[in-house]
Amino acid sequence: IKKSPKLVTWVQDLWPNILAETGIINNKLILKVLDYFVRNIYDSNDLLLAQSESFCKEIRKKTKTKIKLLYNPGNSDKFLQKKIKKKTISLLYAGNIGNAQPWHLLLNCLNDYDFKNRNVKLIICGEGQKKNFLLKFIKDKKLKNIIYKGFVVGKKLEKEYKNSDILLIMLKKGLYLNKTIPSKFQTYLSKGKPILALSDGEVGKILKKNNLGFVTRPSNEKKIKMIFNKVVNLKKSEIEKKSSNVKKFYIKNFSQKKINETLIKQLND
Repeated sequence: IKKSPKLVTWVQDLWPNILAETGIINNKLILKVLDYFVRNIYDSNDLLLAQSESFCKEIRKKTKTKIKLLYNPGNSDKFLQKKIKKKTISLLYAGNIGNAQPWHLLLNCLNDYDFKNRNVKLIICGEGQKKNFLLKFIKDKKLKNIIYKGFVVGKKLEKEYKNSDILLIMLKKGLYLNKTIPSKFQTYLSKGKPILALSDGEVGKILKKNNLGFVTRPSNEKKIKMIFNKVVNLKKSEIEKKSSNVKKFYIKNFSQKKINETLIKQLND
């Protein structure tokens, strides 16, 4: 007697909602058809795994299938150590330079904040649609302590992570966009460094609840300037404390070992 196999799907994006919010598809008929298929896929499963708490809540609106939370794992459990000696605080943004991040707002805020005369530098590694805008802004405003290094991978990127004090993550304001935990977040956690988030969604909630860094909304210029002022004046002990919190939190929630154990248990159940 052959038993029917169980079907489990790990949901990584909220379709079709995210397509509409990012402007990829605006046709209401196409979105309605996609929504019909998504609901059918959800209903055909025995178990749905969701990559964030917010995903669980949204998926429950479309199906009665059982849903469980399963974070995406980080890609390394080897934390990067850096002895903090220099007075200058080093921030790193590594990833897509695109429309999902509030580049206009960030750069305008840093320029108004007189960022070039502060004891802080921002390193940017990546490529994307906003690259030329970024480079032009830096050149026009003569922001010498915002350094663009292009597309960096492998050992060179690991060196950038190691030499940084704080890691920057950004997501524009969006109902569905901010329910996502971008893969960059797990990567950042795996480096054992505090995180500065311009995000009012799931990432921000996790950071605040577990004291892993600094959070402000991606649409409030005044608060962005305030958070950067706080970061610029951080003491070595404050950075080390948050780094310790990040390492403990990552091992407990996002390490490959933890995710493997959770996945096996959920499949067995």
